[in-house]
Amino acid sequence: MQKDLLKNNTLQDLEKNIYCRIARSKISGVGVLAIRDIPKGENPFGGVPKNKYITIDADKVLRNPKIHPGVVRMAKDFYSIRDNKIYFPDSSLNAINISFFMNTSKNANIGTRDGETFFAKKKIKKGEELLVDYDLFSDKWE
Repeated sequence: MQKDLLKNNTLQDLEKNIYCRIARSKISGVGVLAIRDIPKGENPFGGVPKNKYITIDADKVLRNPKIHPGVVRMAKDFYSIRDNKIYFPDSSLNAINISFFMNTSKNANIGTRDGETFFAKKKIKKGEELLVDYDLFSDKWE
């Protein structure tokens, strides 16, 4: 009975929630590309669990000689930094989801209601890259 429920949930997820994948980007490195049309208003990352966040002083992470420089770079690339605080999800950096790979644009086609729940600002066509404005999440950090 439990296996049947899991199968049904997986099938429903595949049918309703999967809109995009990580792929080579024309903008920068890799990005998130639509594998099918995404309707306006749709969350292209449905099914991704919400995180709880903790904050740590940015200097304790970004200027910490005990943290490998590659990990510091990833923290700067993938986590929000506001008012000298880094917002870390309750999961490991190893557990980030596909939404963390969106590239940035001032003409973003993806918006957010709360910094974590995303929506298509317009219909996004298959093959189009999903873009979000990084300024919604982080202050500039050098």
